Amino acid sequence: MKESRRYMLCPLCGSRRLYVKTESGEEHYVYVLTDDSVVYAKTGEPIPEDLDTSKMWCADCSWYGPPRKLTARFMY
Repeated sequence: MKESRRYMLCPLCGSRRLYVKTESGEEHYVYVLTDDSVVYAKTGEPIPEDLDTSKMWCADCSWYGPPRKLTARFMY
């Protein structure tokens, strides 16, 4: 049975699809779980600790900011 995960959501559009950027500008698509851990969107594996997660971008709208601004529930 597959483990159920709960995701933090974009406060602007409610999407769980986020990305972080490396210093060189490379984008890594991630999910933020409700326990504040950050995992790769494609594999579900934890991201390396040296990847900066202090600023995130939503893949579906114009929002960007710190992960503390994400929400666990979204109302349209």
